[in-house]
Amino acid sequence: PRNALSAPAATAAGFLAKEAALFETAAPQAIPTLAFILMAAGVTLTTSDLGIIVDISGSLGASIITFVAPSIIYWCIFPFHTMGRIVAASIFIFGILVIVWGLTQIAMDKSESD
Repeated sequence: PRNALSAPAATAAGFLAKEAALFETAAPQAIPTLAFILMAAGVTLTTSDLGIIVDISGSLGASIITFVAPSIIYWCIFPFHTMGRIVAASIFIFGILVIVWGLTQIAMDKSESD
């Protein structure tokens, strides 16, 4: 006779096995991940002022999330909307300009403080 707990236990074990498989990393994915971790560790170990790192990540992250990524997504999803693609391309270019401007301002502020 089957135990009443055997079916849920088997289901839970199968679910946990699937969840654990999500965190397995194949070798081609492990190399860029390891490179990113080593690069981040190198920056944090060699930088005495992490404020500049926060400034750079904020400038890049905010611009990419706000302007660049949405325009790329729109460009890929709607390939036949000509006017929409023109607007998306304009927003993309503006986002790149905001990134360049932000990084330039950070570099200028850093050079003034030295």
